[in-house]
Amino acid sequence: MIFGLGSNANFSYIVLVMVHRLKKFHSRFKTFGFVLTTVLGVVLFWRGVWGLMDIYLFPDQPTLSYLLSILGGLLVLWIDDGEIEELVHHS
Repeated sequence: MIFGLGSNANFSYIVLVMVHRLKKFHSRFKTFGFVLTTVLGVVLFWRGVWGLMDIYLFPDQPTLSYLLSILGGLLVLWIDDGEIEELVHHS
């Protein structure tokens, strides 16, 4: 009897279950880390783009700057046919 767990078979089973759960946790943590890093990268990129647009795209006329930004974004979406299938993970 090891640590009051019963036979060696029970102990081996418990160890296997613990290892399986640790691998599952590691996989989830790795995925979370990847998502967090990606989100951080996207946010920092757009913060920089936004800042540059505030400085260079009609800085004295914010309404015009916003309208041109909206139109530019719509143009990009129209050129891409409004599809973002490339972002969907296919498993």
